[in-house]
Amino acid sequence: MGSVSRTRRRVVVTGIGVLTPLGGSVDVSWRTLLSGASGARSLSSALTESYSPDSPSLGRDLELGAKLGYDVAAAVPTDAAREALDGSFHHRGQCVPENFLRDGSIPRFAALAVSKCLARYPADGDYIGVLVGKGMGRLAANIFRAASLLSLRKVSPHFVPRVLPLCAASFVARTFWLRGPISAPSMACVAGAQALADSYDAVAFFWVYVVVAEGSEACLHPISFAGF
Repeated sequence: MGSVSRTRRRVVVTGIGVLTPLGGSVDVSWRTLLSGASGARSLSSALTESYSPDSPSLGRDLELGAKLGYDVAAAVPTDAAREALDGSFHHRGQCVPENFLRDGSIPRFAALAVSKCLARYPADGDYIGVLVGKGMGRLAANIFRAASLLSLRKVSPHFVPRVLPLCAASFVARTFWLRGPISAPSMACVAGAQALADSYDAVAFFWVYVVVAEGSEACLHPISFAGF
């Protein structure tokens, strides 16, 4: 034990960023939690906000949701979701345009939380690793949408990047120019906790100086609900 303790570096948390059903920042989420308010709302409203009004998938997914027999979900608040889904990310004077944000809501949510974290800790990207845990994401929704196209030639080239576990971690890394190690633990409901544990070891045992660690998930879809 003595030899292990001498080779282990102290690990500290230098910045926190969150995007939760309770709010789009640490302060708002914490105040909402202490007040006893709930982050739950209707699944139908969450679906409506996640699609553009002219999306052909909206009506179909709302119809599927109506067949579940219940209409409740814990979704990211409207204003925070729009900031992630509709806006461009700005970091160190660099703007990531909207056409770069086609990887789905999970990477965008992850990037928005990271932007709030890095605002408190500016550092050289060469020394920053990225670990983003992800569970199932929108895998079920993307497969269902692709299967409904009736033609394999209509499958989007973005289909594969959207379903890969690494999509959020790679998106965060290239958005903020973080050029350290990248990993994406996919451990179901503990994926985010696993990312934190792996990041602790990475810093403690001198694999990297700084790590962005988080979990990001966006699986609000009738197919996912039906599976549970």
